[in-house]
Amino acid sequence: MTREASPIMGKGPSVNLTMSSGEVIVRGNIAHPAMKRHLLAAAVSRKLPLQFTVSNNRGSSEAAAIHVSNGGIPTISVGIPRRYSFSPHEMIDLRDAAATVNLIVQFVREMKDHDLSFV
Repeated sequence: MTREASPIMGKGPSVNLTMSSGEVIVRGNIAHPAMKRHLLAAAVSRKLPLQFTVSNNRGSSEAAAIHVSNGGIPTISVGIPRRYSFSPHEMIDLRDAAATVNLIVQFVREMKDHDLSFV
């Protein structure tokens, strides 16, 4: 079984390599290798911090449905590390939020150059 790797606040955006929910019926997604490669390149080019996470049995996202739709759509989940999720006092580090926005902006700017081949 894969060990959980939770994001740490203040260490930059989190890129979820796997997300799943359910102990018997597993629903989730696995990050597309090319998407991971291009996100990492965007982070390096902008000198942005980045952390890779693994979430088992702690929920899923829309990426779970998207990555198997229409024959498979390259998908990856990027998030802002947080604590006390879905509560009135949820917390984030604003530097992580800014780095997440900058990462996605850089990723989209470079989109025309992306080769989304699986390997």
